[in-house]
Amino acid sequence: MGKFLSPLTVRQTAQMDSDKTAEGRGLWELVTPLEYQADDGTVYSVPIGFKTDFASVPRIPGVFDMFGDRANLAATLHDYLYSVDPTTGKHPIPDREAADKLLKEASLAQGVSFEIAEMLYLGVRLGGSSHWDPEKKAA
Repeated sequence: MGKFLSPLTVRQTAQMDSDKTAEGRGLWELVTPLEYQADDGTVYSVPIGFKTDFASVPRIPGVFDMFGDRANLAATLHDYLYSVDPTTGKHPIPDREAADKLLKEASLAQGVSFEIAEMLYLGVRLGGSSHWDPEKKAA
């Protein structure tokens, strides 16, 4: 099973600012790297200064209560995997499906139940495509 090799250490950089966050979620910045070792042994390192809003769970009554704030470590990793490195112009992982599968794997490694991890995975499979730029892929 995959495992997080470091804790999630962040500071809030914005709150309820529609120019910087989606749907009023806060924006958080890593103050230490977040490292995750995947099931296949690959280590992903989310760098200091990376910004995340954690899981983009809609603020619909009941939905957020069920799925929000359940997998902040995994969601931060997933946000990073969806990002594009400004120095290379590429994603840190080859494709969106691989990034989404790592969200599920990392959620389970974080201790989230299988059912919640599966719903988070299905949520990004259904709603994440608009955040992935298919023209920019890892080498």
